[in-house]
Amino acid sequence: MRGKWQFMNKQWCNILAGLLLLGTVGAARPCAAQKNLAKEFMGQGTLNKALAQPAISNLSGKKIPEILRNARVVQGKILPGGPRPLNKTTANIERYIFRHVRPEGESLLNEPTEAQYIQAKAMYDYMMRSFEAFKREMDVFLYYQSKASERRPLAAGEQAEWMQKIGEMYNQLLKLKPFISPQDPAYKAALEYIAYAAETVSPVLRGMFVHDAYQRQDRTYVQEEFFMRNPAGRNLLAEIRNLSIQEQAHQIARHLPGKLKLAVLNDRPSVLQRMQTFQQAGAFFPGWDISYYDSMEEFFRDIYAHEKHFDMIFTDIFVPGGGGFYLTGVLRSRGFQGTIIALAALPEQSQTGKRMFSLGFDGLILAPFEFEYGSHWPIELMDRISNYFYYRSLNHWKR
Repeated sequence: MRGKWQFMNKQWCNILAGLLLLGTVGAARPCAAQKNLAKEFMGQGTLNKALAQPAISNLSGKKIPEILRNARVVQGKILPGGPRPLNKTTANIERYIFRHVRPEGESLLNEPTEAQYIQAKAMYDYMMRSFEAFKREMDVFLYYQSKASERRPLAAGEQAEWMQKIGEMYNQLLKLKPFISPQDPAYKAALEYIAYAAETVSPVLRGMFVHDAYQRQDRTYVQEEFFMRNPAGRNLLAEIRNLSIQEQAHQIARHLPGKLKLAVLNDRPSVLQRMQTFQQAGAFFPGWDISYYDSMEEFFRDIYAHEKHFDMIFTDIFVPGGGGFYLTGVLRSRGFQGTIIALAALPEQSQTGKRMFSLGFDGLILAPFEFEYGSHWPIELMDRISNYFYYRSLNHWKR
């Protein structure tokens, strides 16, 4: 995928143009009425002409202050000129109802197959059209419900009807998570609109549809825990550094659950070969059942066609056929409750961790290019995973 998709066809452009025209006409109509009324009330710009004089005097001989030169009349009162301040209601109307963000399609996929590209493109295009149709229906209702002077109490049946529509649209948009970045402007704006619509229909729903990619219920983000760094007072490697690598592996294995099923996805043959070599030597997660994949297609075939179960997955991020973000999005959207750890050449920085956590990852371990040619990485990797299980037990995580 080369950054962003341009999905706009002629029909889609016509839909957007119609929406913009509708918004423009709707916005301009009350303004035009007010301008005509003011013009009629004030004559042919008489007040404006008077205020435009550089320095005129009133009956007492005092000059009119400079600030009144660009004054405006509002409900019979002369107010100083300048931009009108936006109150919360006006700001919300501008942000959610009159705002339009052009769909672009900021993809999460890494080197997708042609079939994946076509599927993601078609789904994004369809979902954005569906959302625009939903928004056109919802905008009129939200416009009046957002204004205190126009707002009316909603009957329980009407609330339920709107909430059903909002919920259905929200669930449709969630299907894009494995394919589209949560920072895609149109996708992000659509989810924000859903959240605003829900709380307008019923204030008790405020926060229910707040979108932070995958809203984690199993744990909260803590940087040291996400990167599985040593907690205070715990350093297993220091205690076993004088042992052979096999003995070190077995010592750390004592702090790990036994006989877990692990899947490793990496498209570099050297990584998989070296892991298998260390595993056969008893120096890489001894006692665990490990499956190795260099193809995402083969991995998903085992999961869904052969119904193979895994307790933990190590995945690289840049894997042809979708990549680690895609893999995690698909698995989480289908209810996978196992642990997903990114083993990739990504910096262990707070912002990186937060984003990956929100997308469904349970941890990140920096794996620099050609890390597999070192001699001590299997023990260091096992040590990090032992920290993961330490934190999981300490904090009672669900996974």
